[in-house]
Amino acid sequence: MQIQRSKEGVSTKRTILDGLEHRREEQAEALAGAFSGKLEGPLGELSEMLGDLQGTAKAPIELVNNDRTTTLTVGSSISGSAQVIMGSDGQVTELAHSPNSEVLGSRAEVGKATDLRVGLGDANFDLQVTGRAAMRGRFRYTG
Repeated sequence: MQIQRSKEGVSTKRTILDGLEHRREEQAEALAGAFSGKLEGPLGELSEMLGDLQGTAKAPIELVNNDRTTTLTVGSSISGSAQVIMGSDGQVTELAHSPNSEVLGSRAEVGKATDLRVGLGDANFDLQVTGRAAMRGRFRYTG
């Protein structure tokens, strides 16, 4: 996702949708509608904060949890990895007693991003960061 601020202060966003090359056009349109906020709900609220959808791109998404490390790859445009933080008792540190303590229904695990790269060449956008806060939790889309 790319966020840009215009001179008028209105933000725009670009959404990358997963694996649409294997989906019917109606499915691709439904996903674009959901992530642009047209179908309301939590994604609609996010859309209100980010502004108008400027476009979509087809790209495979790979998300891998390997014990303490999670990696994410979206085509050749986005890649990142993070490690959960272990507590003094040897257990994964969890976020509790906070409005953000549950991520899409499960307890959020606290971590640190080892790297994040977003390169959207067609939009002239490149971002590379390390050592930032990270969170992970279990989720499942149904319906």
